[in-house]
Amino acid sequence: MQQMMNLICERFLLGQMIDEPVKLTGGFLHETWRLQTTTGSYVLKRLNPDIMRRPEA
Repeated sequence: MQQMMNLICERFLLGQMIDEPVKLTGGFLHETWRLQTTTGSYVLKRLNPDIMRRPEA
């Protein structure tokens, strides 16, 4: 997970992570993470691929 978060930070120019990602609650069937980087604090929501395959999504 750490490597994936580092790649996301690099790809979207979010800075370098300064803390471990924190998994947040309340994402229903998706995953939500808080990232603390050198440029700020960000929330990353990873959409559940099974849900996103549904036509109504």
